[in-house]
Amino acid sequence: MRPMMEIQPGLFVPLPKSLTLDEADLLAKTPIRLYGKDGEVRFGKILGITLWDEEKERG
Repeated sequence: MRPMMEIQPGLFVPLPKSLTLDEADLLAKTPIRLYGKDGEVRFGKILGITLWDEEKERG
């Protein structure tokens, strides 16, 4: 299982498998910066952190 961070509805970013619950909690409280293709910086909030089952997705 790999932790995934949701930064926009339906947009997930993989996180290191070694991420601890304390680190995930701290990360979820931290504002993030998103960089657009035009180089513009947008500030956002992490919507959630979930576990993704890689084996199940592969079928």
